[in-house]
Amino acid sequence: MYCSIDVRQAGRSQSRLMAAQEGARRRAGTEANPGASHLGSHGVDPAPINLINARILAAQINAATGFFWLFGHLAGMIILAVAQGRAKVVKRWVSIALIDSQPVHFIAAVVVPGRLLDVALGWGLTTVCMPMAGAAVLRMSDDEWDLAPLARRAL
Repeated sequence: MYCSIDVRQAGRSQSRLMAAQEGARRRAGTEANPGASHLGSHGVDPAPINLINARILAAQINAATGFFWLFGHLAGMIILAVAQGRAKVVKRWVSIALIDSQPVHFIAAVVVPGRLLDVALGWGLTTVCMPMAGAAVLRMSDDEWDLAPLARRAL
């Protein structure tokens, strides 16, 4: 299990929350890294696993690529929802719910970690809306799915 922090225990002040997070990071090796705890329970020394994990997390390229992945992941889903709504592939409320689910997912996963909020409104809305979009696409005929090819023009 990753470092889990009970927000109620940490209180509402940011400094207490940060102190709780730092304390969780300083805990002994196997609690901070799920791979180390799993392998450690099977006789593998967790120290090298924690060292590799720390080096991966410290690499600046991971922060940069993580930012681009996060932006693409959230923006891509929003663009997909807007496109589905404008093309009238799904009902308007499905498109709006899918658009709203991604900022809620970001808030629930990054800003204020809350698994219940993320499951209910973040990924929960995505889970409800994407099968509807998939079913709408499957019901389309081949002619509706793509535009007809353009006629060739003489040069």
